[in-house]
Amino acid sequence: MVVFFLSGCSEPLTSLSEDYLQRISRVTGESLTDIRDSTELQQPDSSLFSRLPLAASSVTLLDFLKLQSCSLAQTLGYKNSQLGKVASPSQQMHLERDILIHLPDCITQIKDAQPELADTLQQALQLKQQQRMKVWWNAWFSDVEWQYYRSGSGQTIEQGGDEPGHLSAGLVALDYAIEQGRGWQQQNYAYDSQRMELELQQLLLAESLGRWRNSLNKLTAMLNQAAQLLEQTQARQTLCRQGVEQREATYLKNVFQQKYVAVIQPYLARVYRFGNELMPRLQRLQELTPEQPDYSNWLTNLVEQKQDFELANKRHVKAWQSWLAECGAMPDRTNGNP
Repeated sequence: MVVFFLSGCSEPLTSLSEDYLQRISRVTGESLTDIRDSTELQQPDSSLFSRLPLAASSVTLLDFLKLQSCSLAQTLGYKNSQLGKVASPSQQMHLERDILIHLPDCITQIKDAQPELADTLQQALQLKQQQRMKVWWNAWFSDVEWQYYRSGSGQTIEQGGDEPGHLSAGLVALDYAIEQGRGWQQQNYAYDSQRMELELQQLLLAESLGRWRNSLNKLTAMLNQAAQLLEQTQARQTLCRQGVEQREATYLKNVFQQKYVAVIQPYLARVYRFGNELMPRLQRLQELTPEQPDYSNWLTNLVEQKQDFELANKRHVKAWQSWLAECGAMPDRTNGNP
C-alpha cells in the first residue's frame, strides 16, 4: 500500500474555496470572516461499526475428533485453532462458507453410524444458517477496510482531469458485496475467496466515501457563504441598478465565468455524480444488514448531509441567477447539478 502524506500545503478544495469566496467578497465589497474555520474539513471518523456477536455451536472437541473421516475435518480443525480464532472477519467468513457448503454431506455421511453426532451437527448447521448474514456483515463492515473507505485520510475528491479511478473501483467492490450478500440470503454460499479479498482491498485503498463526505462538508459551507454574499449585494443593488452596471459588476461576471463555470461547476458535477451512484448502493446494503442500528443511524446522517449540500447548491445557483438577471446577463444554464 502506498500512503501519501500532505504537509506544509493546503488541501486543494480548501484553497479553491478560499480563493472563490475572497474574490466574490473583494468585488462586491461584502465582508467575509472566518473563511478557514467555517469550511474546515471534518476529522476522519476512526470508529468501527460494532462486530455482531455469534453464538457458539455445541460441537465439542470430542465430537470433532469423531469427524476425522469427514472432508470438513481440516476446516474445523483450523477454525478451532488459535490462528482460526484470531483470523480476520473475512477469513472467518471463508471458513463458515466451507462449513455451510460441506456440512450437510458430512451429516449424511455419518448419520447411520453416529446418529447422535449427526443430530448435534444438524443443530450446529441450523445455527450457522441463522447467523449467516451476521458473518457476512462482520466480514465487510466491521474491520479496517470499511473503516478506511468511509473515513479516509481527511482529503476531498480530486479536482480536474479524468475522474479518479478509485471512485469506480470502490463502487465495484460494493456491488460485489451486495451480490454476495443477496446470495447468502438465499443460502447460495459459493464465492471466490481471492476475489473477495481483492474487493476488500479496493475499499481500503479507495477511501472514496470519506473523501466524498469531506467534499460535501466543505462545498456546503462554501456554497452557502457565496450565496450569502451574492444575496447581500443584490439586496443593496450596489453593482447593478435597473440593469445599469457598475464597473465591479463586470469583475463579478468574470468570477462567475472563470471560477464558477470553468472550475467549480465541473467539480460539483463530479461530486453529484458519485453521490448519486453511491447512495443507492448504501441503501441496498441496509436491506441486507442484520440487527445493526449503527449502520442505520450512520446512513440517516449521511442522507441529511447530502441533502444539506443539495440545498446549499440550489441556494447558490439561485443567488447567481438572481444577480445576473438583475444585471441583464443571465446565461442559458447555471445549475451545478448535471
